[in-house]
Amino acid sequence: MKKEDFVFHLEYREQIDMLSTEQKGELLDALCDYAQTGEVQVELDPLTKMCFSIIRQRMDRDTENYEKKCERLRANGSKGGRPSKTEEEKPNGFSENQMVSDENPKNQMGVDPDPDPVPDPEPDKEQTQGARAPHPKADPIDYKEVIDSFNQICTSLPKVDTFSESRKKAIRSMLRTRSPDELKELFVRAQASPFLRGENDTGWTASFDWIMTETNAAKVMEGNYDQKTPKPRRKPGQFNDYSHEQVDWNAISRRIRARDRTKETEEAGSG
Repeated sequence: MKKEDFVFHLEYREQIDMLSTEQKGELLDALCDYAQTGEVQVELDPLTKMCFSIIRQRMDRDTENYEKKCERLRANGSKGGRPSKTEEEKPNGFSENQMVSDENPKNQMGVDPDPDPVPDPEPDKEQTQGARAPHPKADPIDYKEVIDSFNQICTSLPKVDTFSESRKKAIRSMLRTRSPDELKELFVRAQASPFLRGENDTGWTASFDWIMTETNAAKVMEGNYDQKTPKPRRKPGQFNDYSHEQVDWNAISRRIRARDRTKETEEAGSG
């Protein structure tokens, strides 16, 4: 159903803060398309799609409540609306809603008023408070899955046993620019690096917190810590130990000519 507007709740802020500027623009386009046509015209990446799904559920609830309210108003309108305040008086000169005077505790119909009227029951306070209690914000990131992936892949690095707000913040920051698969690739490359495993001069070993720092993660993904292939060692005295510029080609040529002349002289003497 096409709509002219939709409600934007501030509870969306936590999910939107995980997105880049470009992703925020794509999310806004998707929300506008869905509000107007009920469909999404753009292809969203996994993180943006996850945020859209959370906001869409709230939009659907708002739309459902709005339609129910409109249905109630239409039903009341079909019944003629609210009753008029002025009611037609009966032949005896009194209306059904006529009040009892202060001087006469009995009304004009001869009926005593209820001496001890029972008040309307108050609504259950706990139920009312429960109905107004805000829903807890759902965090779309599975932090445990990220930690488990690190522990399963990086078996040579220190194991992560505890969750902390700083580590959750680092995971959120990393997932703003990388997909979950790219994060697993980061762990694989760290595990494959001898230097990060502690095979260095100091015995230092990389940790989860070190890898989840953006600058360090970029260096790992760029191959700065990849294992280097050693160059083959040559035996001393081999010709390949010299560069082209180091070879004295004139001296080699003179030795060859001298060897040929000696060989010719020896052959002439023997003949």
